[in-house]
Order: sequence, then C-alpha cells, then structure tokens
Amino acid sequence: MNYLTARIPSRYAHRCLASLHTSLYLYLMSNVGYISVTVKAGLFSSERTVSFADAVGRTVSLLVSELDLRDNQLRVDVLDSTSESTFIGLPRDPFSGTRRLVLPASMVQPA
Repeated sequence: MNYLTARIPSRYAHRCLASLHTSLYLYLMSNVGYISVTVKAGLFSSERTVSFADAVGRTVSLLVSELDLRDNQLRVDVLDSTSESTFIGLPRDPFSGTRRLVLPASMVQPA
C-alpha cells in the first residue's frame, strides 16, 4: 500500500486513481490554443473575468489568472479536434457549466 491509497478508503481508491490517471492523460496529450474573449477586471489584481459565446450561443464566464491571457485571447487546452469542431479544456471552472467544451474549430487559434 502506498501513501496515496493509505489515505483513501479502499472502496474509493480505485475511482480516485482512475480519475487522476484520466486527468493526467488529458493534460499530457493536450495541445495549447487560444480563443478570443471579452476581458474585465477580476476580484484580485492578478485575476481577470473573461467571457465568450460557446457553440450554441450561451455566454461562458470565468475568473482566470492574467497569465492565461494574451491580447484578449484565453489560453485553452486543445484535447481533440476535427475539421469542424474542437474539444477544449478551460484553465478554470466557469461560473456555470463544465470546464470542457466543444467549440467550432474556427474559434480556436493554434498557439
């Protein structure tokens, strides 16, 4: 038994390790891309509130570090892509919805 599984009850250890493995795999296999966003001030001096419209027109808003921005573009992880759509991972959880989204391929620019 290693340190990680010693701290997790046995019935949850497999699920926790599987989730960690999936997250690590997605992180290692991802590429970086940028999407255009509207930027406003955040709660702290190093944070910004960004928003953009997703594939169906819903507004997605989230707080991000200013380090995740480049000229009003947000750095995202490109998890998978086709000629028509791109599956991305946001740097933080949005105010509502999920961190992983499908966007039209035209919205995501390569790094």
